[in-house]
Amino acid sequence: MKKILFSLLFGATFIVAGVTFVSCDDTSNPLKTNISYKPADMPFVLDSLNFLAAVKTEHLLFTQNINADIDSILEAHNVSNLATLSEAEVDTISIRIVSPTGVTLNWISSARVSIQIPGQQELTIAHTAAINSAGQIITFVIDNVSVLPYLNNNSFTVRVYGNITPPLPVTQINMLLHLGFNLQVQVL
Repeated sequence: MKKILFSLLFGATFIVAGVTFVSCDDTSNPLKTNISYKPADMPFVLDSLNFLAAVKTEHLLFTQNINADIDSILEAHNVSNLATLSEAEVDTISIRIVSPTGVTLNWISSARVSIQIPGQQELTIAHTAAINSAGQIITFVIDNVSVLPYLNNNSFTVRVYGNITPPLPVTQINMLLHLGFNLQVQVL
């Protein structure tokens, strides 16, 4: 009886040691997690005086510099200071008319959004497939591109371009750009 109990205990010890050994071997794969980063919504105004003579088809509608301190973003999500940003992509972009009420998008036929940092080429990150001319929200098709070098720079510029058919329905249109990123973080 003692031999059977000793054999079971001895065998169980090897099984536990083997499981521990296998799980320790798995530490070569770093932990990855996703973090959502959404800069504050960005208001902008379109003035009809800028679009009276639409000679060119695409107009710069809005530009905004964004400061994204990646270390602070990681800290705010309780991720170790040993973490690094391994991938970044856009996960949401929209523009909506804030005021005046009742104004629709019948004056714009297409739009695109780009991102840029010094020393890098401007990168289109989203475009419209179609715009509902009776609506008040522009939804974008997000391009499958990595924005990692742009966010790693901690400061980048976002630009919105659009094809306008003048005249605008009112003197000024107040709009709001909503932008969000998915950050993949690798904890070492």
